[in-house]
Amino acid sequence: MTNTRDGNYLTTPENMMRAFDKPPPTARRALANALEDWVPKPLLTRHRQGRRGYATGADIAATVARWDAQEAEKRDQDRLRAVGAYKGNVPTVVSPRRGAKRRGAQ
Repeated sequence: MTNTRDGNYLTTPENMMRAFDKPPPTARRALANALEDWVPKPLLTRHRQGRRGYATGADIAATVARWDAQEAEKRDQDRLRAVGAYKGNVPTVVSPRRGAKRRGAQ
C-alpha cells in the first residue's frame, strides 16, 4: 500500500534544484517568490504529463498562488489560536470595565 498518488520523489537539494530549473519561467518565478518552499518535482511531473491545471507556467503559478493562500490562512488561524510557531503568544485580555478590581486582588 502507498500513500502517494503521483509517484515517489527522492528529495535532496540537488534534485530539488534540478527540478526547479526545468519548468517555464513563470512557474519558476512563482516558486521563487512563494510563501512556502514548495517542492517543484511533483509540479514538473504533472506539467510534463500535460495534466489539466499544469500545462503552462501560468497554470503552475496559479496553483502555487492557491497553495500560498491556503498556507497564509492556516498560519493566520494558528496565530489567532496561539498554536504551532505562535504557541505562547496569547493576546492580553483587557477588561472592558475600567477601574474594576481583579479577582483575588486586595
